[in-house]
Amino acid sequence: MAFIYSPPEWLAQEKKPQWDELHVVVRQDISAALKSEILSAEPTGDGYSPKPSFFLTLADGRELFIKGERPDATARSQHLFALEVLGNKELRALAPFRPRFITDIKTQGWHFLVHEKIQNAIHPMPWTSEKLTALFQAFCGVYSCFSSRSDAPSWVEEAKASKEGGIGDLYRGVSVWENLNLPDTDPAKRFYKEKLFAAFTNPEDAAAWFTLALPSLMAHEQRTGDIKSFSNLLHLDLRQDNLLFQKNEKAGLRAYVLDWGHLYWGPVVIDIVRLIKNIYSEGGPNPQETLSLFSTTTGIDFPKDDVRVGLSAITGQMALSLVEEFTHEEARCNWVQRLQAIAGLKWWAMEMGLPPVPELAPLPRPTISRPVYIPEKARPA
Repeated sequence: MAFIYSPPEWLAQEKKPQWDELHVVVRQDISAALKSEILSAEPTGDGYSPKPSFFLTLADGRELFIKGERPDATARSQHLFALEVLGNKELRALAPFRPRFITDIKTQGWHFLVHEKIQNAIHPMPWTSEKLTALFQAFCGVYSCFSSRSDAPSWVEEAKASKEGGIGDLYRGVSVWENLNLPDTDPAKRFYKEKLFAAFTNPEDAAAWFTLALPSLMAHEQRTGDIKSFSNLLHLDLRQDNLLFQKNEKAGLRAYVLDWGHLYWGPVVIDIVRLIKNIYSEGGPNPQETLSLFSTTTGIDFPKDDVRVGLSAITGQMALSLVEEFTHEEARCNWVQRLQAIAGLKWWAMEMGLPPVPELAPLPRPTISRPVYIPEKARPA
């Protein structure tokens, strides 16, 4: 099955450094750290950022996955990457649920993470009940490893309601719904409304639908800090790009969860609602059916109000993509955020008994670009 919001034909993969564009010293240092000659490095094309990632084939027969944080990355991005490395090193309880960590490598301002390549990996799409069950069983295993906050390292931050920002913190409170809750005299409210409605094929239909939906979206979002569901480790970036499956004749289907870079401690309902919304956006089942399967598989039942609070907050943050400008380099990221936003709105309509959500307009072509990072090899002396 296809995405519920199709990418335009012009949408292209972000430009990422190729292996031979990396400085020769960087490549030599990676080879030295892995203690083997690198025979080939195949770009993976994963993700929605300019981070390079490769499947490496080594002379000693190993096949590995490597990804790197660039020297020009933001401080926040570098911090998250360092946390992902730290999690791979210290959170050994997660070992059954992710690829085996090999090492991390720092060289020439780059920071690389290396783990095993999952052989005969099965992609999540198309989603099936077998894949969903295996994934939910994996998360049940994760939760059983951390029965209380004290079981997690102190460096795992506790998710709290705040407006301080940070890509991983879904409690940051910055969303379209928050801005639409401003006084009518505030020009920001008018701006957000106009931009939001214009993102749909028929702005008048969108305005009429949001007139019905916004009161409940705003009211539930304001209660994000009051979620009562049990807390555990949060991944906060659960979507098909960060999931893989592997079939084993004896053990059956096994789920792997990748990219544990946004680790927090907080209400599990936030993670699961985000995951189920994304599964729906990726052509998966009706989210209410998937939530029921999660409960049946794990024995975890979330209060309906907690589900709605989490859904309103997450969808409001994804809806920022409908009103914010984006560059050519950010186009794929903006598309996937719009995909997640419309999935959340469709789920909200089901939850609240609202009319169907109007059709979202195709992703507009961006008119601005940001400077492209020049790998060391191509930089002038």
